[in-house]
Amino acid sequence: MQRRLGAPDSGANWPYNLPIRKGDLTVKQFLQQLRADQEGATAIEYALIAALIAVGLLVVLGDVGTAIQAVFQSIADALSA
Repeated sequence: MQRRLGAPDSGANWPYNLPIRKGDLTVKQFLQQLRADQEGATAIEYALIAALIAVGLLVVLGDVGTAIQAVFQSIADALSA
């Protein structure tokens, strides 16, 4: 007996065992390959590290900017007195 395309098989993973097009991977095979692929994970890790560095720089430079503004304000007050 031949199984019709789109008909459930005996397994509980029925929709994941169907190919999207003839010759394509099944959804289950695609998800297994996607889970095994580590190249994207490395890029995401580098992006997160860069984002954390950027946030750290914004915090530090914000504090330095406030301190520099206070120094220049004290100089301006001294000159106007």
